[in-house]
Amino acid sequence: MEDVNNVVNVDQWMRWFAIHNLIGNNETNLGNGRGDDYRFFMGMNDKRAVLVVHDLDTVLGLGDSPNGTTDSIFRAADPVHLPIIERFLEHPDFVPRYYAVLKELTETTFSPEQMDPLVNQTLGGFVPQLTINAIKQFVVDRVANVLTQIPLELTATSSLSVSGDFYHTTTNSGVVSGYANAINTRSVTVNGLEAVWTAFGAQYSFDISTSGLTLNPGVNRLVVQSFDGDGDELANVVAAVIRKLAVDCCLSLCQGHEHR
Repeated sequence: MEDVNNVVNVDQWMRWFAIHNLIGNNETNLGNGRGDDYRFFMGMNDKRAVLVVHDLDTVLGLGDSPNGTTDSIFRAADPVHLPIIERFLEHPDFVPRYYAVLKELTETTFSPEQMDPLVNQTLGGFVPQLTINAIKQFVVDRVANVLTQIPLELTATSSLSVSGDFYHTTTNSGVVSGYANAINTRSVTVNGLEAVWTAFGAQYSFDISTSGLTLNPGVNRLVVQSFDGDGDELANVVAAVIRKLAVDCCLSLCQGHEHR
């Protein structure tokens, strides 16, 4: 990671990819999974590479082959055409920064409060009002879709079979999994035991049978906690497990509380 930071302005690259994703740039370019239509700049003092915009003729739902508003936020991470960019954007040390800048832009530059005046000032009097309205609506719809792709809440589900309000098993097994805050989470535990955390996708998984955790007869509380890079708790949920040996084992999930 240090080597990458020495040659690439990572924060600028994340912002560049995020902006191209939000504007729906459908001109073949580095921002949508094709190694085309982009430039580098490397300065005399700061020699880290920055990306420079090139060719914006198909953006914001306009152009000869306009894009829709439901693309993946990882469209640029094409494993076939750009495996290096895939490694970069999905790297566990970098992907939280990508999530963060996407969310920041949706709340600032791409918010109606900032985007609408910009569109009016730039295009007012030059293009039909219908086009201006279409651009604004594209941004609203794109932002809404992008936000659905950034997990922010800690959740918990199970692989166990469901009957009524409970998950059921007759063995000391099952998987508890879910999402956590994609921007701030660095680890997840269940009853203090480490779950497998995947920063790309912001998902965790905890296998009861291999974790060392034992479901005792009666009620078991599985406390799922997410933590930031400093080890501070971000949120928790509680999984209430009722085990009846050789008869039944029931798991119900109860939403806990969050700390901000």
